Amino acid sequence: MSSAKSRFTEGARAFRTGDYQGALRLFTEVVRSDLRYQIQSCLTLHFSSQALDSEDIQQHPQLHYSLYDSRAATYEKLNRSNDALRDTKRAIMIEPNKWQAHARAARLLLQAKFFENAVKVANRALLCLPVDVQSLQDVNGNNSKESKATQQRRAELESIKATALENITKSGGKKMNIKGKSKSNDLSLRSPQCHISSLPVELLTEIFLYIVSQDPRALIRTLLRVCRQWRSLVWNCPALWGTLILGAPSYREPRKKARAWLARSAGRVRELIVRVKATEYSDWREGLEEELKNLKWDQLRSLSIQSWDVESYLKSVSMEDTLRHLEHLEISDGETADDSLPRRDGLLSMACNVTTMSLTGVKLNLSSIASTNLRSISLKQCWHEPRHILSLLEYQPLLETLFAEEPNRGMVMSWSPHVTLKHVHLTHLELTACIFLPLDKLIAPNLRVLRISRTSLPLDLGFHHLGSLNLKYFEELSLSTSHCDSLALLLFLRSVPTLKTLEITRTASIVGPIIEALGEPNLDETPLCPRLQHVNVSHSPNIRTSVLVRLVKSRLQSDQNGIVTPIESLRMDGCPRIAPEFLPWFRENVPTLSCTYLSKKAASYKR
Repeated sequence: MSSAKSRFTEGARAFRTGDYQGALRLFTEVVRSDLRYQIQSCLTLHFSSQALDSEDIQQHPQLHYSLYDSRAATYEKLNRSNDALRDTKRAIMIEPNKWQAHARAARLLLQAKFFENAVKVANRALLCLPVDVQSLQDVNGNNSKESKATQQRRAELESIKATALENITKSGGKKMNIKGKSKSNDLSLRSPQCHISSLPVELLTEIFLYIVSQDPRALIRTLLRVCRQWRSLVWNCPALWGTLILGAPSYREPRKKARAWLARSAGRVRELIVRVKATEYSDWREGLEEELKNLKWDQLRSLSIQSWDVESYLKSVSMEDTLRHLEHLEISDGETADDSLPRRDGLLSMACNVTTMSLTGVKLNLSSIASTNLRSISLKQCWHEPRHILSLLEYQPLLETLFAEEPNRGMVMSWSPHVTLKHVHLTHLELTACIFLPLDKLIAPNLRVLRISRTSLPLDLGFHHLGSLNLKYFEELSLSTSHCDSLALLLFLRSVPTLKTLEITRTASIVGPIIEALGEPNLDETPLCPRLQHVNVSHSPNIRTSVLVRLVKSRLQSDQNGIVTPIESLRMDGCPRIAPEFLPWFRENVPTLSCTYLSKKAASYKR
């Protein structure tokens, strides 16, 4: 830096003596030698602002401002207006509140006959002039020399502005560009202002927090690359660094990322995601786990892990009680039984206040879930003791959503026939591959969504029981590869007039009678499921075109006085008995239609 300062001083001395070529040579040497590393580092980070965004400029802005402003003055003396404008623009970007660079830019733009831009830049230069200098007076009441100099500068800027406005008036308000359109972008000095950056820091921070909450990747991909002001705000706002993802494909060194993230967030990470790729890292236990000691685990609210024994780690650092404030827990150990994977009973006991839980391929005891505040739980291919998955409702009185997919095994789940589950808060129930479903023991008056697939035993008793509950808010029923008597299902459908979505797929034995009943015209009474809007009968080989036509027509009659809702969407993929000549009629009367005869994979087998 000392050699750069000495060359800059020599260049300034040469400028004052009138040696403009020598001054230009010295100024250019300073730029090329002292700022070369800045350009290279900024290109590595993919920042378009190049050398102007470097740490050296942030630490010594006055030196670099003087360098570019002095070289711009030298270019101006040598009648190289284009080069002078470029350096003036760089000087303004470094110190936007200095009036000297604005004044020089206004003078150069006037010479280049860019009159409108000259007026704008002259106005900015007038705003940058120190207002309090005008009122300085000596003891005799006369203006000081400094105030007179300021008045002269203001008069010069006003003269530039007046000349430009006069030429604009003469040219009829149009820009005069005698150099041609190809050079207009170089000569015109565009405003470096960012209007959104003029917002209060608190409001801008809230906007950034919302963006990051929707997409954590936007922090690195977008917010840090817009401008220096945004970058400075992001660097110094710990709340924006509240989501730490380790093992993402775009980061090859998770240890460095963890160190940087924990430093920026001051250890207050609210969401931690550890993917399986991070645990495969060679320096995982000695490196990454060591970095995670700086994490304030009691501030953590969401934890998502894949094949990481976090319970053993927390015990090794004596932090077993730090997960009591956790609200969301997600564990994924794969969908196949692996004896090397740890049991999760201890971890589930630590997270005693979780409200949302998602487990995939986890080995556990259902009774080890210590939290009684669960609102939503998802169990996919989990290996647990021979108890029915619905027994969770006995210990979770606040549960609203339950999704369970049992692993493929021949184990019969134990269930007490005298147990009745009364659950007021349950609204969403989705069960897949359960051996049997004791729906006749479930009392859920606020149930809205019921999805059942791949059951082996009939559901007749369950639908008879649910039909007697008169569910007032029921909206969606989905059956796939399930066994049920059509009369039992019709009894249930008559008790839920609020039904909006009906899906019966891969269940050929009942889909025909159900759709026929839904399409029967009832002139004297309200038809079955009058609010039905979405129907899915995919992969039903026995469904006929006439049945679906009657269903759609029965919902299009205009004399229903708004009681019946038209069908909004109809899916009939994999239904070979649908006549193709009726597809134009379906498309005309149903806004969303899907009728794929065969998938590409299935069609390739037919050839």
